[in-house]
Amino acid sequence: MHGLFFWLTLLPAPATWAILVVVCLGVTWEIREWAEGTSYTCSKSSFPGIPVFLAAVLTAIPALQRGHISPRLADGWYHFLCFLLAVAWAAVAQVSEAKQSIWQPKVTAADTYHNVIAAPLQFFLFLALAPVTWMYQPTKDRVTMVILFAFFAVLLVYDYLTKRLNQREWMFENNFDDVLQESDRL
Repeated sequence: MHGLFFWLTLLPAPATWAILVVVCLGVTWEIREWAEGTSYTCSKSSFPGIPVFLAAVLTAIPALQRGHISPRLADGWYHFLCFLLAVAWAAVAQVSEAKQSIWQPKVTAADTYHNVIAAPLQFFLFLALAPVTWMYQPTKDRVTMVILFAFFAVLLVYDYLTKRLNQREWMFENNFDDVLQESDRL
């Protein structure tokens, strides 16, 4: 086993999950604290969504630890393709957000970190690991993965419908001006 799969088997799954939660969610909060003066999240797909999403993709770890994964899924070329798709997605997300920021509140450092690092990492893990769970894990793990992804999808749709995906705009429209004014002064 090599590449991503090797690194994911070094630690117990809960430790890997905790590290990824810090990288995908905790760092965003810290950037907000540092750059905007306060950390916040009003997006349900962010919290509890991201920890649930990461738990879903990491259902593949026991299969990775057992080994015997198809060479096509364990191949560096497959991981490279997943990486390219994640980078392309990051570029589209960042350009889209930058275009919207001409008319809407500014794009923050935390938004950029999310668009360029956290979300593409999650997308990459989804592309690389969901097939492993689906093909090599018992039915209960596949069902668990599907339920967790469905829960995340429901949170994402909720955020979209309530306009919580653009957190600064949502906070402005819902009278959280004190938080925004503090962050705008920095």
